Amino acid sequence: MFAEGAGGRGFCPNAWIVFEGSCYLFADEANVSWTEAINFCQSHRHAHRNAHLVTVETRAEDMFIKDTARRLFKSELGTRNSFWMGASDLEVEGPWRWYPNHQMLNYTSFYSVAESHTPDQDCLILWGAFNMGWGDYYCALQIHAIC
Repeated sequence: MFAEGAGGRGFCPNAWIVFEGSCYLFADEANVSWTEAINFCQSHRHAHRNAHLVTVETRAEDMFIKDTARRLFKSELGTRNSFWMGASDLEVEGPWRWYPNHQMLNYTSFYSVAESHTPDQDCLILWGAFNMGWGDYYCALQIHAIC
């Protein structure tokens, strides 16, 4: 994900999707761990814009991401059809932080309250098995990324 430009009048590179002034890449052909997803997104920077794993700040952005992910897989939702997002609770179990800036999450969409505090599962997943609800999962899982 990266900002598109002043007033959203810029453009997104090929295969990226624009939403509210930012560009998103749903890397549904890549299968990577959470750490590899960070590197994958950073390697897809465009011109002077830095790309990173997706951060979600509003319900509208969350709905856009979930709807786009559901359309990619249609009826084939499952754990293997999930996406990494850019937050973790690796440092301390429970408090979730966006990796690019270490800020606490102001908006969340975990599919259950218990799901945000699962021990030994520290990386944020957009979980296909739960209709693209957010989940706390093992960082080594090989799934897709949203940049």
